[in-house]
Amino acid sequence: MCNSARRVFVTMISVFIGLIFIGFVGSKKAYADVDYDRAVNAAYASENKTITLTLPWDDDYFDAQYVKFTPAADGYYELFLYNPYGIPNVDDVWYDIYPSVDDAYLQQNDEEWINNTYLIDQTAKWKLVSLKKGRTYYVRVGCCSSNSSYNTYRFMYKRHSHSWTRTDYEKGSFEYSGSADWECESCNQRKMEFYPMMNKVVLSRTSAVYTGSVIRPLITVKDVDGKNVNASNYTVSYSNNRNVGRAKVTVSGIGNYTGRKTVTFKIYPKATTVTKVTRAKKAFTVKWKKQAAQTDGYQIQYSKNKNFRSGTKTVMVKNNKTVSRKITKLKAKKKYYVRVRTYKKAGKAKYYSSWSRAKSVTTK
Repeated sequence: MCNSARRVFVTMISVFIGLIFIGFVGSKKAYADVDYDRAVNAAYASENKTITLTLPWDDDYFDAQYVKFTPAADGYYELFLYNPYGIPNVDDVWYDIYPSVDDAYLQQNDEEWINNTYLIDQTAKWKLVSLKKGRTYYVRVGCCSSNSSYNTYRFMYKRHSHSWTRTDYEKGSFEYSGSADWECESCNQRKMEFYPMMNKVVLSRTSAVYTGSVIRPLITVKDVDGKNVNASNYTVSYSNNRNVGRAKVTVSGIGNYTGRKTVTFKIYPKATTVTKVTRAKKAFTVKWKKQAAQTDGYQIQYSKNKNFRSGTKTVMVKNNKTVSRKITKLKAKKKYYVRVRTYKKAGKAKYYSSWSRAKSVTTK
């Protein structure tokens, strides 16, 4: 190769190496002010615990110091930088956060991020940022003060507790569903609550027997999806729930619910028992236990069929103090079955107790 050709070749190689070097330097320029070794070897901060940072002093300025931490969950976090001296130099302190030592500043050019850096007072600064679970973040702290004694600061981070404000609200009821919109005053995160329509009131029992005391069946309120409505969303009141008749249960919405719904259940008189059946010629006499409380009288039923499915006849006794009745005009030497129950009229309806156990008798 001639000398001129050799000179051209060497020149081209030099230019190529120079371009590579310039490109390398340019690629690192965005991170030229990051001390990688110091960042990677930074101390770990634990959530809700302060860590002390000491900024190195280099002749007439502070070098930045670093701390790193790893969030335990996705979400918003609050970052605090404290000035332990209690003197008004915190305005000279700044800090940034990196998602990794090789990335640009997290939201560095985001106006909202800048605006979310607040001076709490003259001794602390606060930032709010959304972070990812399991990722390690690096915080760089610096100070512009010319006072070399202001080199110690404390850093802490914690999970953000939302301060919710309700922006739109409609209660649910037995006729329609409701909802509420909420917004966090600090991070602007939103959430919605839904209050499904209360659809049905279910009683633990729809009938009861008179006891002399008030009767309160347990209730369950079902929403339109068939799920239980939490009992904190309603109150329950009872009426006419002591004596024989139709008792009422009223469910009234409270809290996130409004409106009311009334359902009923029945209270029946207490039953009696047949104590004795005496046969007679083409007749028999039946005696039963007196049951005067909340009754108007008794009903006697007799039949030659032990299941009372055919040939059954009924006799009403309209005095609750009567405890016996003779049944006549029967067939001789026939076996009859007899039973008794109480009754009570409440309003326009009659309420009957369950039947006593049947007894049999054979006429003479």
